[in-house]
Amino acid sequence: MKKTQVYCEERNIPFTFAFDPFKNSIMQDKLPQGYHYDNAWVYDLFDSLKKKNVDYVDNLTYLTKLYKEGIPIFNDKYNAGHWNDLGAFYGVNHIL
Repeated sequence: MKKTQVYCEERNIPFTFAFDPFKNSIMQDKLPQGYHYDNAWVYDLFDSLKKKNVDYVDNLTYLTKLYKEGIPIFNDKYNAGHWNDLGAFYGVNHIL
């Protein structure tokens, strides 16, 4: 990511890495019994991006906060891993 950011900046192109989370990384309380999803690697990624001064947007922390507040951000009807319209609205606005 750092090489890409430098490449863009050298050409006066704005760069920001946006991390959009997997449904399981936010809704771990909805996973089937016996299934464990460990998203610790994501926080390692964020630490690495910080150390290298890469501009990024962390939608994992933001959308997790919204989910815990009871805001329905994923498509529950079809149990899909995709954001619903409200989740997309919040996620994209956070990126912008």
